[in-house]
Amino acid sequence: MILKNSQVNSLKSPLDILPIEIKELFQFIFNRGFYLVMIGGAVRKFLSAVYDIGDVGDVGDSDLLGLDLDFEIRFEQREQREQEHPLCVLSKLKDELLNNFSQNIIKNKIILNDFGILIFNYCGYNLELSIPRIEKFKNNDFSHKNFTLELDFQLPYKEAFARRDFSINAIGVEIRELNTFNTFKIIDPYNGVVDLKNKILRPISGVFHKDPVRFLRAIRFHVRDSFAFSSELLQKFSFFDLRELSIHYFYLETIKSREFVRFVKLFYKLLDEYHIGIKLSEKISNLKILTCLPEDLVIDNSDMGKEDFLKMIWSNFSSFLSIEDFSLLWISLECSKKKLKFFLKVKRRNLVK
Repeated sequence: MILKNSQVNSLKSPLDILPIEIKELFQFIFNRGFYLVMIGGAVRKFLSAVYDIGDVGDVGDSDLLGLDLDFEIRFEQREQREQEHPLCVLSKLKDELLNNFSQNIIKNKIILNDFGILIFNYCGYNLELSIPRIEKFKNNDFSHKNFTLELDFQLPYKEAFARRDFSINAIGVEIRELNTFNTFKIIDPYNGVVDLKNKILRPISGVFHKDPVRFLRAIRFHVRDSFAFSSELLQKFSFFDLRELSIHYFYLETIKSREFVRFVKLFYKLLDEYHIGIKLSEKISNLKILTCLPEDLVIDNSDMGKEDFLKMIWSNFSSFLSIEDFSLLWISLECSKKKLKFFLKVKRRNLVK
């Protein structure tokens, strides 16, 4: 199914564009006393289309929401569940889903992690159902998972969404019943819809800077989607400590940005401007070599592994890099040292020829 702009704007619900199999799965969950709140990137995509933010163009149904769908799973009536730990409640639902929908669950596998999230692939959609939670960061520990959790199926929206990074990611679409869900209810405790319309990145909490990945996400939204940095966000930059930031998350965010060179150049520009460079891991510091690449160079590395990406850089831009620089990049991106030796051996052999 292909949707025109006029059709997108007339949608009554995100469910209008989901396949019947997903709706049946949701109805099963509703019948057990739960309801769902769609969160994350799918909400941004859906509301961007509904409010004509940017040029939506003609989009397929899966493109409008994407194939990664995240939900908070909630219930209103505590009943006997009041005496049960939230993870036990979710574990029982996991077993019921496996018993009733195994034919469409990829590899017949559902993961329930310690964060209270059910993760599984259903009919080609990557689904995450998470218990609303409070995340409390530990003092003087700057990393991506440096917090303790409080899980609560009935946590008020403002408290549950306070763990999100930006206001544009603290928007929910509440789904309670399929047969009566003729219009969607937007949950927006931090005025994220206004910031989405104005394309502004605004941090939510005073501990925003405790998670170094959020620094990368800010750059990614700016580079890929042209979101502006709010004054509140700019004030937070100097508080970041990136010493625990891993190469894995750095490279992942460059992939999501779809413009590697612009991402890297802005990253190091902000480091210098807000004096964050002294609080950076050695491996990521080494990647500054890549700022020598041409300013107008567009590289989308979303379909490349790290080794293929580096080989492409060398093949096309070796005039900007020495072999020593290239070797340092290879090691800093945690690629195989054995493969590096082989690659350099082949290159040297070709040079001799």
